[in-house]
Amino acid sequence: MSDKPKKPADHLMEQYKTLKPLAGLIGIFSKDAGASIKDLSSSVDDFRKLQRTMDEFKSRFGPIGWAAFDSISSTHVIDATTAETIEEAELILTDYLLKGSELEFLGYKFNSDKYGSWKELYDRAAERVLAEDYLSAVPLIFMMIDGICLKFFQRHPFSGAADEEVFDTYTSGPDALEKAYALLGSTRRKINDDPISIPYRHGIIHGVDTNYGHRTVTAKAINILRATLDYVQASESEEARIEDAVKEQTPTKWGDVFATIKRTGELNKAMEAWEARPPVKNETLAQNGTAHSFGDNSPEAKAADNLDAIIAKNYGALASASIIWTEGSLGKKAGRMRADFADLEITEWTITGYTDTASAATNVEALIKGTRLGEAIAGVGIVRCIYQNSETDSPLARGMDGGEWFVMPNIASQLWQMT
Repeated sequence: MSDKPKKPADHLMEQYKTLKPLAGLIGIFSKDAGASIKDLSSSVDDFRKLQRTMDEFKSRFGPIGWAAFDSISSTHVIDATTAETIEEAELILTDYLLKGSELEFLGYKFNSDKYGSWKELYDRAAERVLAEDYLSAVPLIFMMIDGICLKFFQRHPFSGAADEEVFDTYTSGPDALEKAYALLGSTRRKINDDPISIPYRHGIIHGVDTNYGHRTVTAKAINILRATLDYVQASESEEARIEDAVKEQTPTKWGDVFATIKRTGELNKAMEAWEARPPVKNETLAQNGTAHSFGDNSPEAKAADNLDAIIAKNYGALASASIIWTEGSLGKKAGRMRADFADLEITEWTITGYTDTASAATNVEALIKGTRLGEAIAGVGIVRCIYQNSETDSPLARGMDGGEWFVMPNIASQLWQMT
């Protein structure tokens, strides 16, 4: 499509510029709406700051092998760009990308039919990263990047795989993934046994850059892999996202605008008023096979239902209650859940505590017994629960209307770590 709409963020800024002069007038008729517009102004300022920070991130860190991508943590981007030195910034990004929970999060994507061809490669690479065997991990990550680019773009990464501009994505453009791929393909002809900090795929794969087994090189390779997956997703969903943007940019009724402002104000108030419950540890709160006293719409109840569904092998219930970002029907997602638990089984569980980590998130702790490949296992598992809008999937402050608790599908990977 040649005549593309404005990027949603740019459209939002234009809407805000139109609305801001009316803030005082609206405040006369509705104090809540006026206050909500002031909250919106603060949010807009934060958004503008983030946009500037992302631009700075790409210009400063792109030339040394870091690629911006849509799902990157904004907190770590801000921390990196405000660090006093490049060394400190790279340490922040490296620690973030090599963290076990981040590797686990990325691993979910390889449980899908879409990326399942590279599941064994990823699992082995993640295992080697956690074992600090970076020498083995980096080539495996490069193999995945190569294969994904060949499948989805019919090109090697360094042969123009990311040259196509894609609507509304951080990964698109000459300062983003395209630059990272250019570094991967940089021709390296001289034997170099000095340590490198840039993931020179050509030099590493061809045995020219031999001293590459370091945390920073590995983190940058993981970074480029994550950017690649985001770029695939953005490319495949571009047409639908453009259509959505066109619809959103048709003239808006002021009543709809005020309703949105009111809802934003309600969300901000709920988040500000929220306080974490005191964490609970090492208590017997519920067990399988017995009734519990958790509230119906509580993270603890959702965790109990989730664990019961695993025992019952009810993969449809697991899929509908889980946050799964991969595409496909509920049936396909249930099939992926079935595959996740093909060699795993839970026989008993006891919920022993919980910790509220945010207004929309709670970690529920459980003692779990089961089998892996027929062998008995036991250990502590964490069911991560998120409160979000059941229609739009956007996080809400717990207790807000229209919200429901969902779970992160992380139990299967935890069972593989139990003894």
